[in-house]
Amino acid sequence: MQHFYAIKACLPALTGIALFDGDNKGQKNRIKPDLAIVYWKKYELENYFIQPDVIENYVRAHYEKQPLKSALIKRQMAKLKEAINQTILTDILNNDDEAYAAYVKLDNALQKQTFINNASHKKLSVFLDNVLQKFASLVQEPRLLNKGRYYELIKFMPKSAVDSEVIEKLDLLVKYLKH
Repeated sequence: MQHFYAIKACLPALTGIALFDGDNKGQKNRIKPDLAIVYWKKYELENYFIQPDVIENYVRAHYEKQPLKSALIKRQMAKLKEAINQTILTDILNNDDEAYAAYVKLDNALQKQTFINNASHKKLSVFLDNVLQKFASLVQEPRLLNKGRYYELIKFMPKSAVDSEVIEKLDLLVKYLKH
C-alpha cells in the first residue's frame, strides 16, 4: 500500500485495485475511493473455474484436435474420468469411501454442486495438479497443462456457471480502471 501512495504523490489521479487469493484467511476488503484491496472469498482464483466438467471439456477439445479415432478419444476420456474420480475421493472427500459412494450415485447436477460445496475451501490448483498427473500416468503421455497455463480452462466453462463474485470483482476492476 505504501508504494501505491508514494506513486500517487507524483500522480494524484492514480487509482488502483489489488486482488488477492483468499487462502482461507477471512481477510476483510478495504475499499477507498482511490485504492481497493480485495480478496477472493474462495481459496484462490482457480477455485472459480477448476471443476470436473471444465477439465473434461478441456481434455476432450485437446484430443479432438488430434487425428485420433473416436474410440481412442472415448478411452482417453474414460481414463480422465478415472483420474478425476480418484482425486475427488482423496483430495475433495478426504478418502471418505461412504461419501464417495454417495457422490457417484448422484446425477451430474448434484455431483457438480457437491463438488463445489466440498471444494470451496481447498486449493483447487493442487487438485488439478493431481488430476493431470494421474491422467498422464494412466494414458502414459506428458501432462497436458502446467499451473502457469491453468487459465486456459476458463474458456471451457459455460458462461452460466461463472460465479457472481467473479463478475463483481471484474466490475470493480473496470470501475477503478475508468478513473
